[in-house]
Amino acid sequence: MAGRKRKIIVINDVICKPCSRCKEVKNILDFSVSNKQKGYRSSFCKDCTKEKNRLLYAKNPQKFHESNSRWAKKNPQKRRAHEHLMYAIEHGHIYRPEFCSDCGKSCIPDGHHWRGYEPEHWLNVQWLCRSCHKKADNTEIIGV
Repeated sequence: MAGRKRKIIVINDVICKPCSRCKEVKNILDFSVSNKQKGYRSSFCKDCTKEKNRLLYAKNPQKFHESNSRWAKKNPQKRRAHEHLMYAIEHGHIYRPEFCSDCGKSCIPDGHHWRGYEPEHWLNVQWLCRSCHKKADNTEIIGV
């Protein structure tokens, strides 16, 4: 792509780049992927992106609540499953591990309802990091 500057720096065999917001030079893994096919990373680091989103929420929380309400109305079965799972975690009925059961990444994993959202499967989940969860959901949609 003509005209696109890619500011990549190698420090001690670690690929780094500067954040466009905070100007700190950080490990390339501290930037979200913006285009997987071309291998591009976001221009803002993950910390700056979180801060930006936090400020957007503080500025207009109603927008986020409306979006969540729309999703809940479209997906009542999923919402009930999520509520029951969160209740079980908060009250110690289910233990959420600190790693992804698929790739082993250390994280706060999502509960993937791999058997569906019927009431008998609400607490039957696979603990996946966000990227593995997205892959699992996409695989189910495509039917692979």
